[in-house]
Amino acid sequence: MGFRPSKTKQGKTMTLDASQIRAARALLDWTIEDLAKITGLSKDSIKNVERGHTQPRINTRIVIEEAFEKAGIEFLPGSGVRKKNNLITTLTGEYANRQLLDDVYATLVARENACVYITGVKETQSIDSVDYEYLEKHIQRLLKANIKEKLIVEEGDSTFIAPSYSYRWIAEQYFENVPIQVYGDKIAFVDWGPPEQIVIIQNKGFAMAMQKLLDFAWQNCAVPKGL
Repeated sequence: MGFRPSKTKQGKTMTLDASQIRAARALLDWTIEDLAKITGLSKDSIKNVERGHTQPRINTRIVIEEAFEKAGIEFLPGSGVRKKNNLITTLTGEYANRQLLDDVYATLVARENACVYITGVKETQSIDSVDYEYLEKHIQRLLKANIKEKLIVEEGDSTFIAPSYSYRWIAEQYFENVPIQVYGDKIAFVDWGPPEQIVIIQNKGFAMAMQKLLDFAWQNCAVPKGL
């Protein structure tokens, strides 16, 4: 079933149809439950949309489309769907770090044994950028989804937001305060600015190579004293 084209408040024409939603889920190997968790919609709502039983509201279409686009799906004219390759995304401004955290969650929530690798970070800067309450909520949703974090911070830094067992210390001479996050098939580089800017590269090979490097480093760095 094709949905009637309509426009958002920003004037964007929405033509997403039921077959594209099903195809996008298949490309990402997402279940209806996965899509419901990521979008905040009910499973029944998504089932009805996919089966063409209901004409979804504009906001519902926007939420679904944005969830897929953040996961690297591109919707094409004529009900086409494809995965984007070597996608480079730039986030800028005061909400850039929140957008990054949301993308980390959306990318990993449907994956088994998911882990985000983080290096070059100082949590005091994270708190200044995002605020402690939002970081806490992010950590809790990761834990609820069984998404692990492995963080490498400068030796002596004991400002921990994630569970303390997630952290490892690296010697000062090897630490550079340029945060890098690796999650799924993505690598994010953070420039604190101003203005704050984040560059995300989506490439499975690049991400896998960096994951192996950071996992090796994390396993061989020091466990913070007192843990």
